[in-house]
Amino acid sequence: MNKTLKTILIIINILILFVASYWIYTKKNDPEPIAVFLAQIATLFMLFFENSITRKFEAGNLLDSELDVENKDEVKMKDITKSKVKVK
Repeated sequence: MNKTLKTILIIINILILFVASYWIYTKKNDPEPIAVFLAQIATLFMLFFENSITRKFEAGNLLDSELDVENKDEVKMKDITKSKVKVK
């Protein structure tokens, strides 16, 4: 993910987290602010550990590959060999 975009998303999530904290403080028996608070914590967790999570699902070492790219798209794949990949 773009570093600038990631920073903006982290700042927005932290602001929403503070708003949710205040909301929890003012409405103590309402479950909705707690749900928002927990969702923001989960989102921040995903943003902070995005690189390590992405690496686990990344395709690597595809043996004997052919890469066919249409529309002049940019493709970033590491060590593509012995497979056929078509990007439309």
